[in-house]
This record gives sequence, structure tokens and C-alpha cells, in this order.
Amino acid sequence: MTTSQSLAEYLPRDVIKEIDSLEPISKAILLVELTEEILENQDGFLELQLSATSTQNIKALTTHQTLELSEYLCLSLRNYPSLPQS
Repeated sequence: MTTSQSLAEYLPRDVIKEIDSLEPISKAILLVELTEEILENQDGFLELQLSATSTQNIKALTTHQTLELSEYLCLSLRNYPSLPQS
């Protein structure tokens, strides 16, 4: 099953087409907005627990590498049990 087919289970096809047609910067903005929604739904004080070395390495990534990391993080969060499902 492709990603578009998976999305079609809960988004109308015209919405998927509209998202697909967005310019890259608009897709990035949408990704940020969706991520902010996930964070807002978390209880308690949120803190990124990442070493200075890891932070430096992440900040040195190219745009393509950052997108690959984002995809990896999205996939790893997909079935994370403590994230609210609503």
C-alpha cells in the first residue's frame, strides 16, 4: 500500500492532491504545524534530551539529510504507545 493509499483511508483524495501540489516550502510549513499539534497534545514539561555532540551533528545535516531524518522520526513515532491517538 502506498502512502497516498494509506492517507486515503482518512483524507479525501482532493485534500491529498492539494497537499501533493504544494510547493516544497509549504509542505515544510505544514509539517511544522502538524508537529506543533502533536507537541501541544502532550502533558507536562517537554524537554529535548540530546547531547551537544548530537545537536551539532544534526545541525550540520544538509536539507536532504534532514528530510531523511524527519522521515525516520515520523516512522519511529507512528506506533509509539504514549502518543495520544486523537
